Amino acid sequence: MPKLLLCDTTVNLANSLVECLERSDLEVHMCDHIEKVNSIIEYNNFDIIIIIAKGYDKRVLDLVRDLWGGSNPPVIILADQKDDFENIVFLELGADEYLSFPLDPRVLVAHIRAVVRRSQYARPPVVREPAATAAIATFKGWRFNRKLGTLTSPDGIRISLTTSQSTLLEALVRKPRTILLRRELIGHLGGDPAVTKDHVIDSHMARLRRIFEPHIKGTKLIRCEKVSGYAFGESVRWLEE
Repeated sequence: MPKLLLCDTTVNLANSLVECLERSDLEVHMCDHIEKVNSIIEYNNFDIIIIIAKGYDKRVLDLVRDLWGGSNPPVIILADQKDDFENIVFLELGADEYLSFPLDPRVLVAHIRAVVRRSQYARPPVVREPAATAAIATFKGWRFNRKLGTLTSPDGIRISLTTSQSTLLEALVRKPRTILLRRELIGHLGGDPAVTKDHVIDSHMARLRRIFEPHIKGTKLIRCEKVSGYAFGESVRWLEE
């Protein structure tokens, strides 16, 4: 019997589903706060997590990204209403499915069983941030010194980065293969995500990619994930000075 954790951030939508899920031979455990999910799964084994989300909830976005990888169970997002942009963002951050109300509970059960079946396949390893004291990131023969704001190519050419370029590159290499939303990257630069336009980040990223172009295709290292943001595409090793 599949064991699932049902987290409802809307307070009132989960109750209508629980009975149907239990009738379908699913073991349902309830959670009423998104902040509790990580501590619950740390001490309990679940086959799947279902999160009922209301609107563009940053807490849910952060949780989905944190859960993606390692031995964490797959995630289905149930939105209180359909939103195509939200759908794309959740899927790119690591959600396994995105569904929205109104929804036939039998359709949800079918998706749950399908996702649980697929979850037998390997998922990417958990990416852990390096220690705060680590100063040098190495990848594909490159060396990035975050303290000096310099980048050294595989053939020894040293490049001085602007403050913005260094800040953005550090944000990316600290979380390789993890999508960082444009609004997060704006925050790293000290801007206001509510005011600063996305194209500002796109311009910075285009210039940063061009630095790598003579040696390696920049779009391979720094990937643009459609409408959501950017991710660093290679594994990174951190060194002390």
